[in-house]
Order: sequence, then structure tokens, then C-alpha cells
Amino acid sequence: VLEITVSEAHMTEEQYEGFRIQTNGNGATMSFYIDSIEISRPADVDDDDEDDEDLELVPDGTVLYAMSADEGIQDQALGLANLDLSTHLQTAGSVAVTIIEHPVEGNSLLVENREADWNAIDFITSTVVFDAGSVYELTFIGRTLADVPAATEMMMQGIPDYLLMDNRAVGPNESFERTYEFTMSSATDWEAIRFMTNDAGAAMPFIIDDIIVTRTFIGQIPTTVVDPRDVVYSLADDVEFQALEDGAEFDDALTHLGKSGTPILTALEEEGTNIVSITERVDGEPWSGLDIKVSPLNLLPGNSYRIVAEGRIVGDAPASSQIVLGGSNNDTNYWPQFVAVAVDGSTDATFSFDRTITADELLSLESIRFQSNTIASTLPFYVTRIEITVAEPPTPRNWDMDLPSLAETFEDYFLFGNIWSSASRVSAYNTDEFMSYQFNAITAENAQKPDQIASDPNPANWNWSNSDTFVEWAEDRDMAIVGHTLVWHSQSPLWMTGRMDSETYPLRTRQEAMDNMELFISTYLNRYEGRIYSWDVVNEVFPSVVSRDAWEANPNWRDHLRRGTVELGSNDLQWYNAFANNSEGLNGGDFVFYAFYFARQADPNALLYYNDYNEQDPGKSMAIVQMITDINEQWESHPDYDGRTLIDGFGMQSHHHLDQWSTNFDDLHDALHRYADAGIRMNVSELDITIGGEGGSHPATLPAPLSEEQHQRLADAYSLVMSHYLEFADYIDRVTLWGLADDHSWRSWGHPLLFDGNSQVKPAFGAVINATPFVHAIDPTPTPIPTAIPTPTQAPTQAPTQAPTQAPTQAPTQTPTQAPTPTTSPTSALPRTGEDPLGQFFSIAAIVAGAILIFGWVYLIKSKSHKN
Repeated sequence: VLEITVSEAHMTEEQYEGFRIQTNGNGATMSFYIDSIEISRPADVDDDDEDDEDLELVPDGTVLYAMSADEGIQDQALGLANLDLSTHLQTAGSVAVTIIEHPVEGNSLLVENREADWNAIDFITSTVVFDAGSVYELTFIGRTLADVPAATEMMMQGIPDYLLMDNRAVGPNESFERTYEFTMSSATDWEAIRFMTNDAGAAMPFIIDDIIVTRTFIGQIPTTVVDPRDVVYSLADDVEFQALEDGAEFDDALTHLGKSGTPILTALEEEGTNIVSITERVDGEPWSGLDIKVSPLNLLPGNSYRIVAEGRIVGDAPASSQIVLGGSNNDTNYWPQFVAVAVDGSTDATFSFDRTITADELLSLESIRFQSNTIASTLPFYVTRIEITVAEPPTPRNWDMDLPSLAETFEDYFLFGNIWSSASRVSAYNTDEFMSYQFNAITAENAQKPDQIASDPNPANWNWSNSDTFVEWAEDRDMAIVGHTLVWHSQSPLWMTGRMDSETYPLRTRQEAMDNMELFISTYLNRYEGRIYSWDVVNEVFPSVVSRDAWEANPNWRDHLRRGTVELGSNDLQWYNAFANNSEGLNGGDFVFYAFYFARQADPNALLYYNDYNEQDPGKSMAIVQMITDINEQWESHPDYDGRTLIDGFGMQSHHHLDQWSTNFDDLHDALHRYADAGIRMNVSELDITIGGEGGSHPATLPAPLSEEQHQRLADAYSLVMSHYLEFADYIDRVTLWGLADDHSWRSWGHPLLFDGNSQVKPAFGAVINATPFVHAIDPTPTPIPTAIPTPTQAPTQAPTQAPTQAPTQAPTQTPTQAPTPTTSPTSALPRTGEDPLGQFFSIAAIVAGAILIFGWVYLIKSKSHKN
């Protein structure tokens, strides 16, 4: 009697066309009888078992095992292998295993002296955790030698049910890769996974270069709105808080309530119930306020929650003041602002919030926060009511795949990109498919910033998980990857430069800071060498504004650099101060040159950009032009000069505004002219445009949806800036939007993007798609750049000045193994800084045809249209 239980893995993967009853080889000519065949469902299978419920598959990518990272294999010397040193691998049958050198890096296994097909290498499944319902991928990478018998196949096999996986033929001296994806269930009961040949190659030796086990999807039971509670949290029913005496101060000791920053939180009795008083808030710290801790709320994924809150300010509010309902996760640098209410110029004004937010969004936070905008950062206020209740789920979102593709529309002009925020966000709805269709360039919003990678000076402790996930995601979709960012005063670990006011990390000397910079940049870029299209090497070395008067009075870019604040509690890095410390008179501004130098040495083929905001500001744009020109000239006299520029171009962050701190788009056009005339290549690195007011970190929020007039204003603004970018397309390599939809924007209150909070297209998208190059009747001539260039090592002529405590349009604060050589990026053929074939053509045309023909030719070029 033969009996076998066939698992789901056999059937769902279509491994079998039928079942065969036969003998082994020894009985090949023997006759036999079949008396009966019966196929039945095992009695112990419960049709109603929860394990059989359809699972929701959440993209993962966790590598459970890789032989290339198995220290038990990789730390062995070449020669006879001792598999006892690896807890994951063992031999199957009579076989000899030798450690040999991997052709790229590390060790491989030579498997020989085999006598049967199953004499091979086994991976022991109990050495890792397989979750029922999750999806896994096996990868077997290896090589054959010169002698390969005909019909030999390399394969994987499940033990003990002997399921064959990706069995395919191989030839002599062939590199091969076998992969197999399966869903783990209770019926998939493998003790081992065997890496082997078929019977034709039973005695054949072969090489294993790598074995990889990856969890591609996590199986989770779908969650519906099952939260049985009506009220999740109520300030009036918070037993701990209501037990406090009138006037009692509290901080983070309570279960549900905590504080952000350093305000004084006090319980005040009002009509028999305690309310929260927030006083002694700090100037320049709008986040100073009250936190509701998310973890104790026990929110359930798949639900939505309604937050209703009320309060009032104390005393007089400055003009343009707002109280803000937001959130915070300091570990991920994520501080969303859900809604802001104006208490503009009033006395003892009341405010209220009523906002429904998904559990997924709330569970990405450490706390729900009540704070203000920057203008009102010292304004005291009361929170008199907080109620969090279970709400109806929002309508499922979906991106419209019938829209024209931005990448395809502008493929003849420049790359078109967006940002990657997290694996969970890009996997939601059909976001992954939509991004792959719309964009051909991608920047990590936060995953590649210094504080996300290098927590301390020891690279062994650095965290590459989010960065690796981002890079691999982009490579799988053939997107040009923009590395963002390396040297920045913000979101960077303090060990790099130290600070004048820090006891843990006192200010570094010039040499110490230089060594730390080189360690960070070289380690970082070596990891991804050849895989990154461009790097934002240095970010925001100038303050928000360099006035025209200040620049004309002192046209020396080094004298306008940020020096770094020194207030206690600030985490800004002080690259300038450190490079000036114990420098023997050398200038602190040299850190800019060295950052680009170390980057060029670590990844010679990547494009290197300087990145900054308020690029349209006349004085600041002049300083940027002079800095890039100066450093590239300094590089030309360097012993390592290789004929190309050191700074390949300038990344214009392009955070524009229509109200309050409104952008002067004529200044933007002049600045584009200024950069192009200096031969500087550009990219638009972080484009968004707010409407309704931008006068601080958290201005007044416009209610959604926008009115028809508001939509038109935003569309007109996008049309105008795109027309400018198309006019200068010969100098612009990339345009990147800083986000997909308004609710995921770091400036969500300003509705700054092309899609609304429900992923619905806005008129601004059509304005971008239909934009045409802007043409002036007479091209304006921008203000010339003063030619005085300072000596690169010139010592400071005055004491470092403090940077402003609040940058008007500061940049967003939110947010592998041997690298293969990527294919040539789409814009690699574009001329680089210093090459000006257009200018050469103008000169020839001027000689041949004169000024009239030149302007006619220019007009025709500017009038070229692009695909709609």
C-alpha cells in the first residue's frame, strides 16, 4: 500500500501534470498490478480552519539566509570545508566539499566525489523561521565545470517530499541561477532543501556560489473594522490624568499623555474636570506642546479613528498664529501636520479639530501632537477636550493608470522623478505600479540621510536596511537613483563634527572632521558604487536668504556660509566651525571642496550635485554660482584632476509658495539664466508649490477639496515653472516632485502636489503635462556675478555668525553586496559643466549669419514642442 499526502505547494505551483505509479530503476522491467487508486481529503483538514483563510500579502524582502554572509563558510580558509562550522548547511550522502575562492568576493563551495544525484548540499530549514502563509523565494547560484554529461539538470528539491524546483538543463562551464517561490503552509513540511543535479549528472562535480532564502511577502490575516470600542481615548475619562490635583505639573510619566520639547504641562480643574495647560513654550520650537502616546491606544490595523479636540489660547496671539494637530516619530524623522486652525491676531481665541485618520498612519507615529506654528511658538494654550473614537474606514484609494506618463512625456527633455518614503507606503494600493509608470528617477525622502545610516563612528554599527531596501526597489524598476544626502547641517549624527556646546562630542578639529567626513562618504559610496545615478553631496551650506545688498557688499561665497548655531539643545552640525578649528589659518569653508573630493574618489562615475533651496534669491544664486565655479577651478589645479568638473551641477530644491513667503517667479527665471550662463548644469530636486500661505513651518491649512479658483492658481503656477524648466531643458537633467499626494507631503497643509489626499488627479497635473517652453520677447540679462574669487584657504576675517533660528523655506525634515555596473543613465550623454556646444554654435552662427539669424535660430529652438 502506497500512501502520500500532497501539499498545497505541489498543486498551486503547477508542479504536477499528473500522478505516476512506477518502480525505481532496479525494477525498471518488472511487471506489477494496481488493484485500486483512491484520492481523498485527509480527515484532519478543517475547511473552516482559520489557517485556510485568504491572507493579505504585505511586501517584505527580508533575507533569512545567504551563504555569502554565512560566517561559518566565509571565514574558512581555502581547502577542505568543515560544514560543522555552518549551522545552516550539511552534506547529503557521500560527497567531498572544498572551500574555493568566489570569482568576485568571498568563498564558494566545490561539491565533488558524488555517486548519486542526491549526493549534494542541504539547507536545514529549522535554522530559520518560516511563517505559515508567508511567501518565500529560494535562489541557487552556481557554476558547472568542463565535464557535464548530456541532459544534466541543476535543481533544488524539497525533503522529504522530493518536490523538484526549477530543474533546468546546464552545459559545460556554465554559470546558472535557479529560483523558486512558494507559500509556506502547514502542508509544506520540509526538513531540508537540497541543491543537486538530476540522475544524468549524478557523478558530476559542481560549484555553489550562493544560496539565498528570502521572505518576499508576509502573510497577514486581513483586518477589517473590528475594533469593538466606541471610545478609544477620552481626556475626561483618563483616570490617571483626572486624579491629578488642580495645578499639578506632569511630564511623560502618565500612560497616555506626554510632552514634546520643554514646556510646562499642568492639570487645571475647570467645571469639575481637569484640562491641560501648556505654558513656557520656547521661541523657535513650534513642536513644544502636548503628546498623546500612540502605543497605549492599542489601535488595530485596518481601522480608522476620529480625533476630536477643543481648546483655547491664553492671551493675545501674534498675527498668522495657528494651533496644529500633528504627529511625531523621531526614529523615522516623520512629523506630519494633519490640520492647523488659525487663532490669528486674537485674544483667548478658541480652536477645535475634527479629523479622521487611518490606523496605518497613526501606527507610523510615536505620538499625536498638539502644537503651534513657528510664529506662535511661545503662545500658551489650553487643551480642554480630546476624544478618539472608531470611525468608518475611508474609501479605498487607487491611482489612475490611464493618465499620461510624466516620464514618457518629458523623455526628450529630462528625467522625471519622485520620492520613496517607505516600503509600506509604496506598496499601498497600486502605488508601486503607478510610480513605475509615471517616473524614471527616484530619491529617498529620508532613508539615505546621514542620521538614518551612521548612528556612531563605527561603521560596523551602521544601519543599511532602509537604504538597501530603497536601492534594490529602484533597481528592480530600472529607475535612476538619486542619493540624498551626504554632508548637511541637519539630520546628521553629532559625532561627525561635534559642537562647541556639547560635552559628549566637543567640536572636532579640522583633521578630525575631515577624517570623519572621509570615513562616512567613502564607506557609504563604496557600498553602492556604480549603482547610484547622482548624489546630493552637499546640502544647504548657505542660509535661507543672502540679500543682494549683503552679497554686493561682500561678494565672497565663503563669508556667507552657515557657521552653525551654538544654542544648547540644537543638533545642527558645524562643518564650517570644525574645519576652521585648529586649522592653522585655513578657511572653514574648505569642507565643501573636500566633501566633493571624497565623493569623486569613492564613486568616480556618479554625478555629484550641490543642493539648496531659495535658488531664485538673487544674492544667494550669485553666491552659489561663485562657489561652484571657484571649487571647479580649484579642482583643475589638484593633482588628482581627471579632466572633468568636481561639482557636476546644482540641485534646485524648488519649494515654491503662492502666498505669504511667495516665490518671485521672475527672479526664478533670472536665476536659471544665471546658472546656465555660468555653464552650470541643473536639476529640479524637490519640487512642490504651496497655496494658501507659507509663512512658517506650519501655516494655516486650507480645507480640502480646494476651490476651482485655488486649483487654477496652483495649475497656473506649475505651468509657469515647467515652462521655465523646458526653456532651459538643455541645462536641466532631472525634475523631481517632492511627493505623490498632498496628504503624504511634508507641507500637506498647502496642498502642494499634483494629486490630492485621495490620490485623485488635480488640474495641476494637466498643467504640467501640457506645459510648453517659456519664450521672452527679449531675453533679460541677469545681474552679473562679481568676479572677485577668494583664496580657497583664506582664513575667516570675522567671527562666525549664527544662522537664523528658523529657515523660512527650509528643506524637508520628514521624510547590498558587490554592485553590478548599471546601464548608462538616460542623460549621461548630456554636456557637463564647462562644456557649452550651444555657445560654440552661437559663435559660428554669428560669424556666418550675424545677429539677426542668431536670434531667429534661438526662437525656433525655444519654440520646440514636446509630446503631449
